[in-house]
Amino acid sequence: MWTAVCRLWTVLFFLSLPKREILSFLRFLLLPFAILYGGITALRNFLYDTGILKSHSFNVPVIGIGNLSTGGTGKTPMAEYIIQLLLDAGYKPALLSRGYGRKTKGYMLANAATNAEQIGDEPYQIFRKFSNITVAVCEDRVEGIKSIQRDRNNVNVIVLDDCFQHRRLHAGFYILLTDYNNPYYCDFLLPAGNLREGISGRKRANIVLMTKCPYVDTDLPRANLIARLKPLHQQQVFFTGMKYFHAISASNNENLSELRAYSILGFSGIAHPESFISFIKNNSFTYKHLSFGDHHDYTDKDLEYIAMEFDKLQGPKIILTTEKDWRRLENKLPPTYDKNLKSLDRRTIYYLPIGMRWDAMEKRNFDLKILDNVRKNTTER
Repeated sequence: MWTAVCRLWTVLFFLSLPKREILSFLRFLLLPFAILYGGITALRNFLYDTGILKSHSFNVPVIGIGNLSTGGTGKTPMAEYIIQLLLDAGYKPALLSRGYGRKTKGYMLANAATNAEQIGDEPYQIFRKFSNITVAVCEDRVEGIKSIQRDRNNVNVIVLDDCFQHRRLHAGFYILLTDYNNPYYCDFLLPAGNLREGISGRKRANIVLMTKCPYVDTDLPRANLIARLKPLHQQQVFFTGMKYFHAISASNNENLSELRAYSILGFSGIAHPESFISFIKNNSFTYKHLSFGDHHDYTDKDLEYIAMEFDKLQGPKIILTTEKDWRRLENKLPPTYDKNLKSLDRRTIYYLPIGMRWDAMEKRNFDLKILDNVRKNTTER
């Protein structure tokens, strides 16, 4: 009985604590495992840095986009930005990703019959947006690049998504992203925090880019943030925010510029949905948001649940989700609505594309940095 009383007291004690204090206590308990994990990753990096383990490079410019944390820093918008920049400059880029969350393995080249389950939601989103580029997935980035060069000999730049810890490959240029709301200098190693490796890993980056800044004008405390990021003298630091474009209809691709006339049911399966939820809140008088896990694989039961919650809203109403979530869903819904099926009606669904917000001068300097590196490496090779 005494054991049961102690257990009950412990549960009640934790329930009475603020969420932040509970998380801090759990991190403290996991600290020994984080130290062990940090030792293993540090040893691995040492073996690559000293050449004991070999890194491979290629005779084509390779731009690597990544982070020190487990996700949610905005890699996909950054990849889309780089791809558009390269296309505008006349290059023929390819995107290579691991394809996180896909139900296939090995190397796969996207084509007209490809879906998100085959290559992952983020590569599929990019493939749908840039149908004139090569998109491929492969767990082994070295083999992936070899396969792209074999299959698409016109590709002259390769963009790597989420590759910072893939040390077997040495990209010619690295862009390291960190979230303004959870920068790497405030984080902990796994499993106590979200860092995949120690913050010394930042030294491999050519550019450190802080994403999701609330504003990017002169009021942003750049000097203070740069001091805490601790860049090396050869590294440049840039700051970007996030911007939402007009919601797009899932049924006919038309824009919906005004959301305030509708009650909104939002749902998302992304790492950090706070910005998405805040957008819905600021653009609707009545809303509800349903959260799912990052890269969530939506089931028929999930769709029934979303439809049921949508039915509860009153008046003119729509369903709003992220572009990444819609790409996971679009092949699971019938092209036309059937009231006899327990499914969602595409005519009520809208998805919200996101992009990067820049200070004009920083954007210009960033673009020049990327294009100069590609041009130099293309000429030298």
